[in-house]
Amino acid sequence: MSDPTPPPSRRPPAEGPRDDWADLRGSSTEHPFTGPARTSARRVLRGLVAGLAAAVAAITFLHRQGVWTTPAAEPAPAVTADPLPGPTGGGGPVLGGGGAAPSGSAAHTVVFELTGEGPASVLYWVEGGTPQNVETRRLPWRAELGAAAGVGATMLASRERGGGTIRCRLLVDGVERARDTAGGAVPVADCSARMTG
Repeated sequence: MSDPTPPPSRRPPAEGPRDDWADLRGSSTEHPFTGPARTSARRVLRGLVAGLAAAVAAITFLHRQGVWTTPAAEPAPAVTADPLPGPTGGGGPVLGGGGAAPSGSAAHTVVFELTGEGPASVLYWVEGGTPQNVETRRLPWRAELGAAAGVGATMLASRERGGGTIRCRLLVDGVERARDTAGGAVPVADCSARMTG
């Protein structure tokens, strides 16, 4: 009678699973995402956090010592709720006081108006003054600045979020001096005038 079990193999016992990373590291016991490689990543992270904390501390120290200061911000234009009558009778905010005449007293009053389909982005200024940037939620929109004789006033307006039509108008002492209408995919209206007298 013979035994049904086969005789034991004479081959040497098999080794554990092969480590493909062993040749790259020179060791067959470590994996690239465990062991010392992980410790080194933590050291780098700790170094970055420590460097960031040192930079914040240095900036705070320099700022408190007066070595590094920030310029004072200019006040924003005053906003009132007086509506500007538009072609449909609707109204929008009236902005005023966005800047004074660049030198001396204001010889002229400049009114910037924007009508059409809102919202829009408006950049307006009087030569020598501070440019004002306004994001309107709805149109019509209006702003007023003082201007000295001989300087220019400019207004650039663009329709936000798609096409539509916008119209800008620039009045000097109540008299229309510039008008522009823009439409299309990205409409940009431009109104400019120079003060006389």
